[in-house]
Amino acid sequence: MKIIWSFRSEPELAALSRDELKRLAQEAIESKALRRSLPFALMLLALCGWTGAFIGHAFSSGISGSAVGGAVGGFVFAQVRLRAVPKWIKAHNAPSASGHDLTH
Repeated sequence: MKIIWSFRSEPELAALSRDELKRLAQEAIESKALRRSLPFALMLLALCGWTGAFIGHAFSSGISGSAVGGAVGGFVFAQVRLRAVPKWIKAHNAPSASGHDLTH
């Protein structure tokens, strides 16, 4: 699985200005682009935090375990978001303000 660090990892989105990319990402989130994947990702984040706390408690370090579990869950959540939003932007063929077409 390829790790995505930012929206700019997608070649079609790298050409957009920062403001345009921010606007399109906000539109994607508001349009419920994450309706199916977001609840699953949030449950996974909570499960990772709980699992980390459970394991950490076994080693007398519940807070540290929660932090590690939350970090892992947060990473997974970010990956879900970083994959869903560009898909929505590409699917809606939103041209940028600078005139670039996202479907070259």
